[in-house]
Amino acid sequence: MSSYDQSRPVPASQPAVGNAQREARGAQPRSSLGGGVSWAISTKELIGLCQRVGQSLKAGVEIRRVWQQESQRGSATQRQHLGSVYRHVAAGGTVADAMRGCGGFFPRLTCQMVEIGEKTGQLDEVLLKLAKYYEQQDALKRTFYLGIAWPMLQLLAATLVIAGVIWISGMIGSFMGTGGGVDILGLGLTGGWGAILFLLSVATVVGGVLLAVNALLRGWFGPVPLRIAMRLPVIGTCLEAFALSRLTWAFALGLESGMDARRVIELAVAATQNAHYEQHATAIAAGVGRGQTFFDSFQQTQAFPQDFLYSLETAEIAGATSEALLRLAKQYEEKAHEAMRYVTMACTAATFALVALIMILAIARLAYFAYIRPMREALDMINNGI
Repeated sequence: MSSYDQSRPVPASQPAVGNAQREARGAQPRSSLGGGVSWAISTKELIGLCQRVGQSLKAGVEIRRVWQQESQRGSATQRQHLGSVYRHVAAGGTVADAMRGCGGFFPRLTCQMVEIGEKTGQLDEVLLKLAKYYEQQDALKRTFYLGIAWPMLQLLAATLVIAGVIWISGMIGSFMGTGGGVDILGLGLTGGWGAILFLLSVATVVGGVLLAVNALLRGWFGPVPLRIAMRLPVIGTCLEAFALSRLTWAFALGLESGMDARRVIELAVAATQNAHYEQHATAIAAGVGRGQTFFDSFQQTQAFPQDFLYSLETAEIAGATSEALLRLAKQYEEKAHEAMRYVTMACTAATFALVALIMILAIARLAYFAYIRPMREALDMINNGI
């Protein structure tokens, strides 16, 4: 079946769009097969798992034997969940369903890609590609953290210096016999308790910002805030490129499998892990079910960039959709890496600017308190004396 033929209407016996989409997203269970709620697997452990299982399957090792071996590796938590996967597979279940039953221990993208790999008979290749993908993501994170490490240390140092000044201001008040301390920085905080309150306030602000960013990326606020973020320079390019890289990759693998076109769409759009795109999954799949081409179905949402739509239309006309999507996935991946570098530079510059602003304000306040204010009081005394 060609990729263009897959976009033709499907028989009525196929599952309904809504049900298929719910399976694709398959809200991950809260409790695992082994019982209880678990932390997610670390990126390092996930990379090693995908590499080992992919290489073993590629070498022809029987899948139950592979998961039995994996259930004896790693931490106690990892062994518990991999043991659950092994028992589920040994009983005749699929790896994807077993992973989804681990209470969020495995990332949603991994579960979706494993499902595609099992349906295509290319589970080994999918796992090896997942390992490479997560290695690249890990490298990007390291680059980002290294880029902002120095300015963040400076921000931490500036925060501690200000807290120290607040603490010392309380001691000055005690020495001068004023009792209440001297508010050098004009923050209304003095002494040890003032320093603690300042540190807690900074930690609350930083924690709130990090939580808000995480919630935005996970779609907890819905698609609207994410859509606004995607219109921002640099940040929007980065979010769009990462989402479309995952979409095109999953789309290509699904088309190669010969799966129902609607099911391919749902899995591919869910793989974006982007609420702005995921909200259109039902409309796109319904369009394909009505006999529209992939290009028309995606275009009607008015949510996807023109370069993606143009490449999709060209590939459909040429009858080489999966090959073109794999090339497009590589292009978006490179675009995402480039955008990530710019995001790192922007965060570094913003942190430097924040540190500089804090230090300038602190120095200005100290100069006023230690030099300008005493001079003004002395001049007032002279004038009053005259």
